[in-house]
Amino acid sequence: MTGVAIFDLDGVVRVWDPGIIDGAERRSGLPADSLAATAFEPERLARVITGIITDGAWRDEIAVNLETRFGPDGRVAVAQWSQAVGAVDPDVLAVVRQVRRHRPVALLSNAVNRAEPATETVRSGPRPSSRRRWGPGAAARSPVRS
Repeated sequence: MTGVAIFDLDGVVRVWDPGIIDGAERRSGLPADSLAATAFEPERLARVITGIITDGAWRDEIAVNLETRFGPDGRVAVAQWSQAVGAVDPDVLAVVRQVRRHRPVALLSNAVNRAEPATETVRSGPRPSSRRRWGPGAAARSPVRS
C-alpha cells in the first residue's frame, strides 16, 4: 500500500459533548444559546479556524462580548466551556490504529492550538522519534506518522 490516510480531527476522531455549552450557560445564568451564538458567529469562527487568530484570542473575544452583554457571568461561562478538550471516539481510534499499521496517518485540524490532547491519544504506542509540525494556520497540525 502507498499513500497517507488522512482523518479530520474534530467531529471525526475527537468529539464534543453538546451539553458542555448548555451546562456552562445554565450554571452561569446566561440566556440559552448565547454562548454558542457568540462563539460560532460566522465571521468570528472563520478567523479562528483559518488561523488568523489563536484559540485563546477567539475565546477571549467571546468572553469580552458576553461579559459586555451579561456581566462577569459571561466570562465565567467561557472559562467553564474552555475546560473541555473533547474526547477521542474509541471506535474511530480503533480504525485509525488499524490503518496506521499499514500506512502513515495524518490528522488534519483547524483546531489551531488545542489539538494536542487528542493527537497524543492517537499517537500512543510505537511511533518515530521525531514529529513533524506543519505550518501555521489551519491546514494541519501535529500529523500522526506511523
